[in-house]
Amino acid sequence: MELTTKLDENYRLDYIDSDWKLATVYTAFLIPKSQQEAIRLIYGIRTTPGKRAPVIHQPVQWISDTREILMEHGLLHRKDQKLRGTQIGASIEPIVQSLIDAGAQDSTDPVVLDGVRIILNSSWFRNFFSFDNLHSPISYQNGEVYEPYQNLVKQNLSGKKLEIKNLQNRMFQLLSEIGYYSHNIRYLVKRVTGLPRTHGEDPLFEELIGQNDFDALCNKISEDIPKDFIPWYRDSIVKSPLSAMTIYYPERLFKKLLDDYAALCMPSQVSVLLRSAPCITAVKPLDCAYIQQKFLQKRREEKDKAIE
Repeated sequence: MELTTKLDENYRLDYIDSDWKLATVYTAFLIPKSQQEAIRLIYGIRTTPGKRAPVIHQPVQWISDTREILMEHGLLHRKDQKLRGTQIGASIEPIVQSLIDAGAQDSTDPVVLDGVRIILNSSWFRNFFSFDNLHSPISYQNGEVYEPYQNLVKQNLSGKKLEIKNLQNRMFQLLSEIGYYSHNIRYLVKRVTGLPRTHGEDPLFEELIGQNDFDALCNKISEDIPKDFIPWYRDSIVKSPLSAMTIYYPERLFKKLLDDYAALCMPSQVSVLLRSAPCITAVKPLDCAYIQQKFLQKRREEKDKAIE
């Protein structure tokens, strides 16, 4: 049972961005966890299952104080009633409200926003803020850190520490990339499976709303995807003769989009909104029109081989 506190509608990502401590602690709880787990995440202290958790020597009172402020405003909430080790999770509502404030496409449609909430509240999305993704961030093939994760960890004499600033821009960078790639990949899925390709006509949208569980929908849709789709799509990128295509390929991002089937089943109504999230600083998106062209070329070649 989740013990929710009503979110104060005045608290958006810009409020969280007003202090790096707020942004850091909010991010630490995007995957629900205990206070001690959040502290270890912030200080980069990895725990090993079955072994005693390492002692925390770094200052922790600021984390507790910041957590209380976030909980007071409904930005964090308890998920159980345990006296010790209670699980605390971050609300995704500040992200949704910030998308509305920023004028993201179709963000005035309450039904589309319901779909956005379901996806942002999924384990799939929250996993973008795991220990591994924060401390060993997604990178391009040339070793450059993927923009939403750049400069998250500060190193000093006492060790390393998450210190997150500009959370809204980072979040919008990530959401716009998720929306951009998902929209194009889902369009290609609909093309090869004969589904309607017009915006607003994705049959999966009603299923997403009805099921209210994006993780379950991803598992279900995996059975309907042609077995060659994912390897052909990936090959269209990694085997490209264009250096810009391979250098700026964020492999781990595409692993989540493709191998978890998230991009293949994200309804276009949601991806269109996400891809319109306005970023102050840009990322380096791949040319999806080129990828689609190479994918369809590969598909034609395989059909010709089958006829022969």
